[in-house]
Amino acid sequence: MEKNMHTTDDTGFDYMANTGVEEKDRDTCGVIIALIIMAGLTLFQYLGWY
Repeated sequence: MEKNMHTTDDTGFDYMANTGVEEKDRDTCGVIIALIIMAGLTLFQYLGWY
């Protein structure tokens, strides 16, 4: 793997490299946020606020 000078700090840590855990965490957060939005919109429509 090449070292990207724009995203790697002096210690060699690459901020943009994904290990797989970050991708799963982002997917989980996206699903949770989507469910909250859908539940909120459904509730607003049910109550006549939307």
